[in-house]
Amino acid sequence: MKLNTVVCSANLTENMCDGVNRIRPDKWKIFRVLPQGGKRKMLITEQDFAQFVARHKGNVNTVMRVEDNDTMTESYIMVDPLGRFMQNSGPQGGLIFRTAILTSGASRAFSQVRVLQDRYDDRYNLAKRQCYR
Repeated sequence: MKLNTVVCSANLTENMCDGVNRIRPDKWKIFRVLPQGGKRKMLITEQDFAQFVARHKGNVNTVMRVEDNDTMTESYIMVDPLGRFMQNSGPQGGLIFRTAILTSGASRAFSQVRVLQDRYDDRYNLAKRQCYR
């Protein structure tokens, strides 16, 4: 099992060690909240994110995988509830929505998506990733 946590202003000061250790996931992915256009209320600084990671590092019985905003940008292939590819590469980190997959066909819709292959590949390369146990 994999557990994902998006660190934002609402959970920044939480200590999740006990809960994560009770759940015992095989992997715990920790993301820093991405800016979404004008929705800046939940954002945190790089220092805040680093403090959250440091507080949990070595205190959970699972592999922690940390992904900051740069690591995530244009490295995921995401589909929204309306069946459109979306990317986190818009102005100021906002989302860009592509044409609907069922309307344009998967091949055409996918051709509109930019994925930075090296970032995508790094996510699964154990030698390069930032993992903690």
